[in-house]
Amino acid sequence: MSSPVKLSLRTFSKSLLHFCAVAMVASISPFVSAQDSTVAVVGDENAESIPLPAEAQTAEALFEFMDGLGEMEPEGKSDEEVIVHQKTIFRTVLNAANKILSMEIANDQAMEASFYKLQALQYLRDLGEPDAAEQFGQAIQAALADQRSEVNEIGMKFNIEQGLSRWGQLDEAQRNGVVDTLIQFVSRGTPDGNKLQMVMSVVDYLGDSGGAAQAKKLLDATIPLYKNDTDPEMQQVVTMLEGIARRMGLPGNPIKVEGTLLDGSEIDWASYRGKVVLVDFWATWCGPCRAEVPNVLKLYEAYHDQGFDVVGISLDEKREQAESYIQQNNIPWVTIFSEDESERGWEQPLAVYYGITGIPRAILVDQQGNVVSMLARGANLERELRKLLGEPQASAEDPQEGQSIEVAKPVVSE
Repeated sequence: MSSPVKLSLRTFSKSLLHFCAVAMVASISPFVSAQDSTVAVVGDENAESIPLPAEAQTAEALFEFMDGLGEMEPEGKSDEEVIVHQKTIFRTVLNAANKILSMEIANDQAMEASFYKLQALQYLRDLGEPDAAEQFGQAIQAALADQRSEVNEIGMKFNIEQGLSRWGQLDEAQRNGVVDTLIQFVSRGTPDGNKLQMVMSVVDYLGDSGGAAQAKKLLDATIPLYKNDTDPEMQQVVTMLEGIARRMGLPGNPIKVEGTLLDGSEIDWASYRGKVVLVDFWATWCGPCRAEVPNVLKLYEAYHDQGFDVVGISLDEKREQAESYIQQNNIPWVTIFSEDESERGWEQPLAVYYGITGIPRAILVDQQGNVVSMLARGANLERELRKLLGEPQASAEDPQEGQSIEVAKPVVSE
């Protein structure tokens, strides 16, 4: 699974974030080619794109040029000036990618250039560029029809993303069609770690977006194809997919909770039967986890005497990090923390068992021990508690609206 292409794609993604948030950054001198002093000024509304450097006659040189575009900044700070700048950059990326794709290049270079092209067209479409949406769709279809499997993968990535972006508007047949397309893609050709990681991303999204049935269908079709692969990195992803499959099956069923608490004792999960329990995967380094703590504390105070409790599962690497945070914030509930240093962080046994790919992951369990919510945060948590326990005896004011946005994710070895 190790690939220089992955590194470049990741680098470019970081660059995209950079120049999509440049409104507050001071301007710098525009890029000028060593051999072309007539290059358009970035931010000039009349400029369609930056001319490609005359000396950039190889794919490697053009890739380097595109990576550098992400460091460029607009001349002005207004929204209009930033948008003009972004359009200029993405048009230039598109031109460079097209030039690379017209060359005799290796398959991995074609894959990378296709990614640049599709990413640029996607952003131009989102910025309202005329004809970009049509060109984007055509480019996806061209990538899907390409004879090179590496380019197919990039085309499929964007094709699936488009289906997921409209997931809420699709009927059941259309949703199944999106998943069937991915199953067909994953099933053909040789085993591929990139395909597995695509599946992992899709099922994680579907599980939290009303697509649990389609996620299960995709997992059931994918895991057997890779189950016996001997590649350790493939097996790492398969293990995670198996964990996600267990997690997808939790609603309406019991959850396994076991492990050592911070005080050294073993949790007695059976003793929680008859209570409503929030099982919370979290870490002190996770911003959204910390942001949710005041809400959980408020609801704990309001509902604890009525039978509400919390079990934290810490993904911190160091015991003192968890202990210090818990003490500083007067957190009254228990926290599971692995004694074994090799089973900390994303290797925490329950996190592995349930394929936890992002935190916070807040799972609510009812009095019978069955899972009733996989997104028990903010106002969702309060609504569920009202259903199960009625009105609170104490006040629970204004829990924050919003679903789990999982920004803290594990990195699969490459």
